Amino acid sequence: MPRPWEMKDKFDLITSEFTHVRLLGDRKGIEEKTTTWDKVIVDRQSDLSELVGLLKRIQERRIIRYVVRDRCVVV
Repeated sequence: MPRPWEMKDKFDLITSEFTHVRLLGDRKGIEEKTTTWDKVIVDRQSDLSELVGLLKRIQERRIIRYVVRDRCVVV
């Protein structure tokens, strides 16, 4: 599945007055690589940086943003 920032120039990703972003990981895949959770297993820093840039552009349009990660909501 393409990342949102890979589609931003092709489509307007905003279709309403708010947007919902859900951060998903591959827990089963991570658990196959480690049994401890004390360090980074898959570095997603570049993906998160791209997402932050996209969310800043959405913020400039004054669109409400909901970001969900592991059942925690950040507005």
